Amino acid sequence: MRTQLLSRCGFAAIGLSAMSVPAGQAWAQSCVEAGLAPASGNVVQLREAPQDDRTAVSYRDRDDRAWFVPLQGSHPGRTSCAYNNARYVRIPDGDPALTHDTERDMLVFLDMQNATGIIDARRAAASPDSGVLDSLGLNYQLALNYSAGRLNPSANGDFHAYTHGWYFNTALAWNNTGRIARYESYALRQSLESGTFLRLGDAVTSPTAMGESVQFAGLSWGTDRNLRPNDFAPVLPTLRSGSALPGPLEVFINDTLQFQQTLQTGVYDLRNIPAQQGFNSYTVRTLDAQGNAVTVRREIYLPSALLPPGIKSWRVDAGLQRENFFNANAKYGAPIVAGSYAAGLDHDSTVGAQALMSRIATVASASYDRRLSALWTGHIGLLAAKRAARQGSGIEVRLDGASRLWRVLMDWTHAFSPLPGLGERPALVAQRLLRAQWSGIPGVSLGLTLAQ
Repeated sequence: MRTQLLSRCGFAAIGLSAMSVPAGQAWAQSCVEAGLAPASGNVVQLREAPQDDRTAVSYRDRDDRAWFVPLQGSHPGRTSCAYNNARYVRIPDGDPALTHDTERDMLVFLDMQNATGIIDARRAAASPDSGVLDSLGLNYQLALNYSAGRLNPSANGDFHAYTHGWYFNTALAWNNTGRIARYESYALRQSLESGTFLRLGDAVTSPTAMGESVQFAGLSWGTDRNLRPNDFAPVLPTLRSGSALPGPLEVFINDTLQFQQTLQTGVYDLRNIPAQQGFNSYTVRTLDAQGNAVTVRREIYLPSALLPPGIKSWRVDAGLQRENFFNANAKYGAPIVAGSYAAGLDHDSTVGAQALMSRIATVASASYDRRLSALWTGHIGLLAAKRAARQGSGIEVRLDGASRLWRVLMDWTHAFSPLPGLGERPALVAQRLLRAQWSGIPGVSLGLTLAQ
């Protein structure tokens, strides 16, 4: 994760990272027709993020109520036009995006709305420079336990091999009854470039919204956030403040000084800030007009349910359900198909859907997670399930929050009609869960769990 800092009225950058620039707009319109006064041309010093300072010729309109400035990039919602084979953007007086320093004859352009909406481009993970060597091996464990007046030997082994990008594994166990149990056998291929995995053989489906999963043998294909953790790392919205005097800027993340930068007077944006799942604290220190230290603190809770903007997580499972896992090594029954999908819409909301279908039972859900405040996130989900002649639907509501001293999770599930399960559990009618934790005393953490 890279951090970018842009200081306006003296642009400075820390941990430079590329920014996406929208495609340019058509600007065939003549600026004279849009009101440009050719006699008003004036050479000014222009500052525009993230461009370097440059000398430019700007114009006023005939009514002396707007500027025509040769800005770069795309500026939706503003009039663009052509004059003397150059593109100009019309900016009315009073537009907060443009300020004019009359003493130095300098124009400073900062579009607050556009700056907040920029998401720094993520680079794909680089492939290893050297290939992984082919390998073959065995991990094993031998044990001798004494119970009920007798010695009971046992052993388990994990056979593995790697070749041509595929990892193969078989796990076996043996006990004193003489039976050899096979836990799982599979072949796995992972791609760092796409952040996906492909698994053939034994696997377990992702838990449904009601926490149930199924063992099966077949194909499992989807994204793995461990392959490209930067894609799934939480990204905070832009932190914006100002520095009244030229001087140092210090940024503390979770009470640890991460970087320093010397700023000029003006507004700065702190983007793409490193974050971790859970509670995060950010402190920014600058100077006020009298030279006194000014501290801006922001605290935010980032649950794992929220994905960064534009990031998608998905998985598809298909195969035959495994039966009598503890008693049979290779007994498979009804076919199953399962799938899940989630997408981050913006910094504050994520949508998702999940389904599992077999000859015996079907479970489906749709969900929406939303940041309610800096420390609280809400979840709402619609559930549906069918098993034989029983079918039901319900709703799940969750409130999740945390700060430096406390952590609270409230989960409420209510079925409009009883929800059957994948196995033999009773149909779910209602479920309540409350978990609270307080850590206000160093070295002491108090917790409370209430379940119904």
